[in-house]
Amino acid sequence: MSEPVIALIGLRGSGKSSVGHELAEALEVPFYDLDESLVGFHVAGDPATRSFTSAGAILSELGEEGFRDLEARVLREVLAIPGPKVLATGGGVVERSENRELLAERCTCVWLDGPLEILLARIEADSTLRPPLTDLDPAAELAALARRRAPLYAEVATLKLDTSSSGIKTIVCVILDRLRR
Repeated sequence: MSEPVIALIGLRGSGKSSVGHELAEALEVPFYDLDESLVGFHVAGDPATRSFTSAGAILSELGEEGFRDLEARVLREVLAIPGPKVLATGGGVVERSENRELLAERCTCVWLDGPLEILLARIEADSTLRPPLTDLDPAAELAALARRRAPLYAEVATLKLDTSSSGIKTIVCVILDRLRR
């Protein structure tokens, strides 16, 4: 693999964090979850970067624009850490052109995807609550996000995988095999 950083991109529920942990372990490199990094990010004296309890709490308190500002800042910080790594991004990281440019320049991006009904079931089973981004019901919101973000994911993705019918270890093996080619 020519790039030392593998970034997993895709909608919420696509398996970025689960696959990322296993992929980093297989590669014996550090794993960073951008949402977890957001929670722990703190710059003394900067109220926008105080510690939060969850990415959902950040979104609730700062709103989507403030959340995206902080997300862009933390993405730059994580990518500035020297050495190879696996990074699970937030689903909306591609919403900002500066983030897409950075991901395209610095990472091999793997787009994890799947049918919306499976992603929605995973989201509903997830204990990390996130406030909605729209006034739509969860299924309609996910569909709207998929339509808006699909071309953005495609813009930076080196590889696209459907995560709906394979286990995590199989997905990791497929990623490793395809990236080594």
